[in-house]
Amino acid sequence: MKINVRIILITFVVVVLVSISIALIFYSVSNSVIISQNTKTLLNSTNDFVFEFEQSAAHIDEEFGFIYKKLQEKEQIKLDTSDIDFFFKVNSENKIDPQSFSCKPFVLFNYQSIKLSGFIDQNPGAILRYSYPGKNETYFYGRIINEKLLLDISKRIRAEIAVFVGANLLSISNSQTNISHNQSLKESFELLKFKNNFDVTNIESGNFNFFSVKYELKTSLQNTQPITFIIFNISSDIQEFGNTLRTILAVTILAGILISLIVTILFTSKFRKQLSLLIEAAEKSSKGDLDFRVSLISKDEIGTLSDNFNKMLDKISEKEKLSHNYSEFISLINIHSDLNELSKAALSTMCKSLNIQFGVLYLFENEMLIPLAEEGLTKLPINPFEENSIYSSVVKNADTIELTFKENSPILKTSSIDFEIKYTLIKPIIQNKKIIAALELICEHIPEVNPKEYLSVISEQLGIALNNAISLHKLKVIVDDLKNLNESYHKQNEQIKGQNLLLTELHNQLKIKAEELESERQKAIELSSVKSQFLANMSHELKTPLSSIIGLTEIILSDSSTILRNRNRLQVVFRNGRKLLEMINNILEFSKLDSGKTTINKSTFLISSEIKEIIVSFGHYLLDDKIKLNVLYDSNNDYLVKTDKEKFGHILTNLISNAFKFTEVGSINVLIKSKRDDLIIIVSDTGIGISNEDKTKIFNEFERAITAEVKKYSGAGLGLAICKKYIEILNGKIEVESKVGSGTSFTVVFANSILDKLPLPESGMELLQIKNNETKKSVVSSDKLIFEKIGEAKILVVDDDLDILFTVGEIFQNIGLNALFAKNGLECLSVLSKEKVDIVLLDIMMPEMDGFETVKNIRSDEHLKNLQVIALTAHAMLDDKHIIEQSGFDDIITKPVDVNSLKIKINQAILKVKKDEKESNNFSG
Repeated sequence: MKINVRIILITFVVVVLVSISIALIFYSVSNSVIISQNTKTLLNSTNDFVFEFEQSAAHIDEEFGFIYKKLQEKEQIKLDTSDIDFFFKVNSENKIDPQSFSCKPFVLFNYQSIKLSGFIDQNPGAILRYSYPGKNETYFYGRIINEKLLLDISKRIRAEIAVFVGANLLSISNSQTNISHNQSLKESFELLKFKNNFDVTNIESGNFNFFSVKYELKTSLQNTQPITFIIFNISSDIQEFGNTLRTILAVTILAGILISLIVTILFTSKFRKQLSLLIEAAEKSSKGDLDFRVSLISKDEIGTLSDNFNKMLDKISEKEKLSHNYSEFISLINIHSDLNELSKAALSTMCKSLNIQFGVLYLFENEMLIPLAEEGLTKLPINPFEENSIYSSVVKNADTIELTFKENSPILKTSSIDFEIKYTLIKPIIQNKKIIAALELICEHIPEVNPKEYLSVISEQLGIALNNAISLHKLKVIVDDLKNLNESYHKQNEQIKGQNLLLTELHNQLKIKAEELESERQKAIELSSVKSQFLANMSHELKTPLSSIIGLTEIILSDSSTILRNRNRLQVVFRNGRKLLEMINNILEFSKLDSGKTTINKSTFLISSEIKEIIVSFGHYLLDDKIKLNVLYDSNNDYLVKTDKEKFGHILTNLISNAFKFTEVGSINVLIKSKRDDLIIIVSDTGIGISNEDKTKIFNEFERAITAEVKKYSGAGLGLAICKKYIEILNGKIEVESKVGSGTSFTVVFANSILDKLPLPESGMELLQIKNNETKKSVVSSDKLIFEKIGEAKILVVDDDLDILFTVGEIFQNIGLNALFAKNGLECLSVLSKEKVDIVLLDIMMPEMDGFETVKNIRSDEHLKNLQVIALTAHAMLDDKHIIEQSGFDDIITKPVDVNSLKIKINQAILKVKKDEKESNNFSG
């Protein structure tokens, strides 16, 4: 064989063998480099995942602490903005308390099966945390592993995540993209199932390589399936590189066959050199040197391969740099705890990583951007709410502003040189949905690395670090203040020690004084008790004879046969008896207010009914036809109110009585109106009026106006004082307007007392508008007609005072009712056993058996338990209606007996008796 042929053959064989060998070596080395880099990147992502997962667990532990505080303060818990998806309390039997259960909508919970194991079965992806915040209290809380959570973590760690519960795939990040890799995931899970955490597996599948790492979550709960996270990346670099290499190999072999000799002579040198450079680059990159690049000597396939290899190294280097910068940044912010040091270090690292010359990190505090750290320049404080600048949008709307200047670039002036700004970025740093800082980056060129993408990765960790540093800074300030206070307290303590002996002596003296004051206090309590008993007895002794005087006088006055002269005399007796009664009542009410024993007993009633009872009691003032009493309703509405009925009546009675006292001729108007839920009553008269000087005195106890016109009217000066105190007790207010000689107007507001507004019937208006004597007579006559229509009703009057029995008997005889009489409780029970009685009018204070014992016996009798029993009392301590009702009485009439009030009470009781009889007959029928 000729040498030329041999050379050609040898050259051909050498070219073929060398090409194949180098390609295989290069493929093997490059494949190792790519696998190594992908493995390292995936392990870094796994470490980041573990860090993120632990940070998330610590964060929800902290959040649950705040939630538990809100639970203790009975505040409503909302999980909408919380990282916690659920929390609940369990008992010693591991059963969930449904009342304590709170969760987001996607959390499953069967209220029929409240065991902890049931909750875990329904939510296999639940990450359970537990806490013992209180004695015998166990709370579970945590998050549900779902695609949204995995996607959020995936973006931060730059890798995909899948989670297995037991041997079942629960969820996967980017499910629409990664659903085609389910088979590879299951194969990876089976390969890693019995391996340790952070072990890596690589599965070649079609046109890509499937890299995956296992991380199994530890749990302290029994009977729960293990939760395993598979962190994976899908790389097509190896397959693409192999395809490229095969193409190049085929071209190279074909070219070697055709022009092996030419290649040997002309191109062997460059070919071998290019391949050697490729091999060198592959070897260095496999050892971790990613900065070396292959020099492009030729522009053939080997040159293309070298160029592709360089591009591949650029991508790997960029990923490695980003990963390194992120890890370095995390380590950096964990090292520094001081706010200033952290700010300077973080800003310097960011500028260095992005190759940016200038930067400022601002603290957002008190509506101001205050510079924390500067890189390359100094920035003055900026108030965005005063300056119309781009900073305003950043702090108000949490916008990120990025500006690029190709032409007409702004100039940044420094102390030494001016720069043209080509790029600027202003980004808010947000923590817990609040802006805590802002970052400004300025560069004289367009950055190669995208700053927004870089900052989106680290901004959350920067916000957490800054927030922690700010909190630590505030804590240091507090500690310094406490230290200064401690030193101050230490000095004061020395002074206190010097005064200790003096204070000890003073303490002994105070102890002696305290014993003396306690003795005086006990005496005061005894005197108060004696005073209360005295007032009660005086009330009974004074009101009982007044009942006969006022009652019989009113009966005689109502008799048309009484001659005019006697009528005028009796009017004087009646009028002064009423004045005496009013004075006694005011003194007793003032005594109760002064002793602090007044309580509020609210009830619901119609205004028209209560005012009717009050107005009728003033009929005696209208007998001489000199004064007209008008009751007016604004908008013709009646009102259902809720307030203290007795105090309401006392207030209105005192105001109307005061108007009658100082009005000799003219009219008195009572106007009832409303404003929203406030009841307003205006009592106005055409009397003598009040001067401006006296307006401030009329509400004081025992003080009256000092004008000559007022002096001729009697009075103790208690009525208006009691009115004001009662109005204040009911959270109302009273105002007075007056003009001397023209009259006075009192406006009373009962706040938030109206429950409903009702139409006022015409009949109600007729009964409540008492304008003159004729109207008075018509009202009385209408009452008498009502009694006559009822028929024969028997009333038993029980009282140990014969004058009271006589007076009440005369009143009943005057209106056509039958009355029986008894002098004590025993006689009352005896009469009830023999006679059928409709109503019992029962005195409280009686010998042998008092009213309380008597009504107790009546209510215990099956035949008498529904009998209408009305209390008749003059006892000052027993005229509170709620005390009487609690004792078994249906109603109360106080002494001295007012004829009109007695008629109304008896009329109401008889109507109730007839109504009960009618319902009973209908039921039996």
